[in-house]
This record gives sequence, structure tokens and C-alpha cells, in this order.
Amino acid sequence: MASTLTTLSAVRGYLGLSESDGHDALLEALIARVSDGIARYVGQDLALQSYEESHDGGADTVILLRRPVASVWTLSDDGAPLEADEYALYPEAGVIRRKSGAFAAGERTVAVGYRAGYSPLPGDVEQAAVEWVAHKFASRGPAAGRGVTEERVGDYSVSYDDARDVPERVRAALDRYRDAVARAVR
Repeated sequence: MASTLTTLSAVRGYLGLSESDGHDALLEALIARVSDGIARYVGQDLALQSYEESHDGGADTVILLRRPVASVWTLSDDGAPLEADEYALYPEAGVIRRKSGAFAAGERTVAVGYRAGYSPLPGDVEQAAVEWVAHKFASRGPAAGRGVTEERVGDYSVSYDDARDVPERVRAALDRYRDAVARAVR
């Protein structure tokens, strides 16, 4: 589950609702669902979090899976720790470049511990979350035009295609954060 990207208070304010309106449980569920939907839409959780990854060596660069990178707390090459002055970090691209030579060749020879994401969240991300929650709240109802993408029978569960349900204004705000991994490699 992704980090929540807005608050109940922000959504209530946007919708002009109060606590006494009795929609808090629904709004909290929509906030969680929209936060997950945004993480899927952009390809990563946008809130600042810690990650650990292993990468194949043999080149002088490693492309991390999440960005922007706030900090690297550990980097090792074939089990040997590297000091910060032995590599360059390009936070927005999520790239680590070894300053001298290449990382040891082989599968999973490079281990990285780092923090990536935004803190605080960019205002346009929170506003996009608020607007998407408001859209879902206004169009609530049984399946409200969303396509079922997954269904299980044992302990019944269903998932909907949230991407079809993303308002255009929300898409426009989130597109700059979308699939940063693919953009960095191109």
C-alpha cells in the first residue's frame, strides 16, 4: 500500500464537508485507493521512503528504481563498502556513477541502501490526490463505470482499473512524475 498523499481534512475542505456529514470512513478509503492509484500511475510511491536494491555490476553506473534520491546510506561493490567520495550521485536521474573504474562484473554485485521520494510532497501531487478523491466521491456507486481487472472467489476480492478513472486534470499534474525510470533510461 502506498503512502497517503493527502489528508482527510484537505479533502473535506475541498468538498465543503464537515466531520458531521458522516463521510469520513468513505473518504479515508478513497484517499487510500487514490494514493495507491497514483503510485501505480506514476510508477512509484512519491513519498520519501527507504529502499534497498541489488544491481548487476560490470559498468560504471547503476540506475536506481526510484527517484529523486534524497540520500544514499550504503553502497557496496561485490561486498566492499564504497565511501561517498568514490561515487557521484545524480539525484533527479537516480543514477550512481563510480568515479574510478567500473562496478565488479556479475549478477547482483552492487548493493545500495537509499532514500527516495519527496518530503514534503509537491503541492501539485497533493492537489491531484484531492481532486481524484473528489472525483471518485462524486461518481461513487456500484462499479461507477470502472472496469474490473481482477476478481477472486475465495474470500471474495475485486480490483478496478483506476487508470481509466483518472480525471484529465489529475493526469496532467501527475505526468511529470510518471515513470521516471523509463524517462531516465531514454
